[in-house]
Amino acid sequence: MPRQSHKGDPAKVERTFSAEEQSLIDSRTVTPEELAANDGLDGRPAWIAVNGVVYDVTERWQEGRHHGLSAGRDLTEEFINSGHPGSVLPKMKVVGSFARS
Repeated sequence: MPRQSHKGDPAKVERTFSAEEQSLIDSRTVTPEELAANDGLDGRPAWIAVNGVVYDVTERWQEGRHHGLSAGRDLTEEFINSGHPGSVLPKMKVVGSFARS
């Protein structure tokens, strides 16, 4: 059976959050500067933003890099155009909401 392609599907960034995750989203807003500072380099945490939510990907991304992408950025478009299915997002730890500039 061929693998289903998820590339280019904007619906995959839509997801349901647990009560705990929603509380983090509602109570903590991450600025673009704070996101950029959490780039996974030099022992810093690795955070990414996808669809207005900031995720901690430190455990999964080596030195803030994954498939040629760098942490510390809004990667919504890159995620939509990646081969990853939307089921990847709930596996990541929510940090808070992202305050787009």
